[in-house]
Amino acid sequence: MPAPAGNYSSLQATDKRLCWMDRDGDVPPKQTLACMDIANKGDSPETVLADVKGYEISLERKKLLVAKGEDFLIFDSDAKASTLADPKTLTKAKIDMSKWTIVTNPRVEYHELLLDAWRLERDYFYDRNMHGLDWKQLRDRYLPLVDRVSDREELNDVIAQMVSELSALHIFVWGGGARKPADQVDIATLGAVLQRDEKAGGYVVQHVYLHDPDLPNQAPPLAQPDSFVKEGEVIVSIDGEDLLKVHDERELLRGKTGRKMLLKVKSANGQARDVLVTPVTAREERAIRYREWEYTRRLKGSIPRGILAMFICRRWDPETSSSGRATTIPSSTGKV
Repeated sequence: MPAPAGNYSSLQATDKRLCWMDRDGDVPPKQTLACMDIANKGDSPETVLADVKGYEISLERKKLLVAKGEDFLIFDSDAKASTLADPKTLTKAKIDMSKWTIVTNPRVEYHELLLDAWRLERDYFYDRNMHGLDWKQLRDRYLPLVDRVSDREELNDVIAQMVSELSALHIFVWGGGARKPADQVDIATLGAVLQRDEKAGGYVVQHVYLHDPDLPNQAPPLAQPDSFVKEGEVIVSIDGEDLLKVHDERELLRGKTGRKMLLKVKSANGQARDVLVTPVTAREERAIRYREWEYTRRLKGSIPRGILAMFICRRWDPETSSSGRATTIPSSTGKV
């Protein structure tokens, strides 16, 4: 098949052509469904449909099921890109799932999920001796805990504890079944530690997370040049709402992620000023806290004596689409 080199996966065959997923090098990557006639005469692969998550071919190889966005489409396996370019064709191919109802038993599913995770390690872990562990005994130890699980995140915790018994790296447990409702309200944060102080008249900024000054785009909200608030200053109100009239400052930060907010800030000498700030998500704040830890390790004297250097390798985060990078932190002592 005269197909050029590429990042291909999910190669499958219909009666007349080969199809596969073609992934580009963007972060996060985009995938297209590409196909090529088996009896081609030097033709290039055809991009049948762009921005797809995956696909399957029916048993008789006459139909394609394609996941695109939040929709599922079914069309003929020999359909051409020119045909699918018509919006009416895609609308007709879309599966109407608005009236679907699915009855599930989460408790039974949780048992199955834990057993599936256990089997995956049993069948594919690199050491057939499972690092000397009695893997069946560990299954019997952790399986009863599933009866106490109330949601998927708690199940993930149990699975993570079970596989952590192997003491091996690169075994991750995340996601699954954690759908956000349409009325989901996220809590925004200011990238700082605040402390309620009745005498001060608001919330004292005890600590603004540090960042590498060479990377100003990574600064937390209160360290941005146009939103600078010093430690020790007091935030009196948010968007005109007195902070002391609420039990927690997060009550006034609900649903404010990425939106400009007006803070009234009182300095140490009692002078008040208005500050425009853009809060971030709780996930972004966790990344800010980690970057503070990484940056402070690089400060003089932060690496224990006797260590030449620390090497920090950050992985790509699929949820935030942040690319991984490696950082070498030299020791100030210069000793091995």
